[in-house]
Amino acid sequence: MHKQPDLLDQLSQAAREQTQDEQDRLDPRWDRLAAGLLSAEEHDELLGLADASGEANEAYRAFKPLGPAFESRVAAAILARQQVEAEERLAAEEEAVPAAAVSPPAPAVSPPGRRAWYFGGLGSVLAAAMTVMFFVSSLADPLPNYAPERLAGISEDRGSVPALVAGGGTPVYFRGNEIPLVAEARIEPGEKPEAQLFYVAEDGRLSGSKLAPRIDNGGMRVAFSPIVGDDLELPPGNWRLVVVIARPGKWPDSTTLLEAVKSGGQTAKYWQVLVYPVKVESLGAP
Repeated sequence: MHKQPDLLDQLSQAAREQTQDEQDRLDPRWDRLAAGLLSAEEHDELLGLADASGEANEAYRAFKPLGPAFESRVAAAILARQQVEAEERLAAEEEAVPAAAVSPPAPAVSPPGRRAWYFGGLGSVLAAAMTVMFFVSSLADPLPNYAPERLAGISEDRGSVPALVAGGGTPVYFRGNEIPLVAEARIEPGEKPEAQLFYVAEDGRLSGSKLAPRIDNGGMRVAFSPIVGDDLELPPGNWRLVVVIARPGKWPDSTTLLEAVKSGGQTAKYWQVLVYPVKVESLGAP
């Protein structure tokens, strides 16, 4: 983590050194390619140019968009560093100039869209930026494995007293019952994880709950305690309650989450999906 500012300094310096040279010699169509604004006809023209020229081919690879999320992160890091440098230079100039002197004009700033994609398109700077982003993303520790506690269910003739379902069947709950969803890790996770509760009906429809988790013991214990009919409106039937635990910013996408639910749960490097099958019945039901 301590090396990141140094790398960003190098990126910022490389960008300043190459900006003027790139602006002088590059076809403006490369600009629109990096911005994702190139027409289909212009794209075909650049492909032909890239096939015929080694330099054009190199430029095509450098300016080909890698995706808005990647470009915005890289651009934000570089521009933040340059903003700090600009403020430091301005402060130094203000100290050196007498109070009566006219303040120097603010440096010209390119439109945000052009500025962001331009730095993302510089060949050598982009390669270094990719290294930085890979280095930063690899710093997150893997999520420890969380073991779910077994659900007991409720015996109707004993009111709300937990009673294990005979034969290890699906635990049964009634309206007003609390369902204790608890998962514990044996290894302290360091940074506290995030968690969210979902529920899946018999038709496979996935819904999210706004119920907040309880994360205790430095993140080693994650728990939800939804109340049927209060926190979760679960009509009688079979349900799957889904607890997702993840490193901040490392959540599975919706498609991956659904696949994990269908498989009965899944564990990845930075997240874990726990699935709890339950049955909701009406009081007096056979």
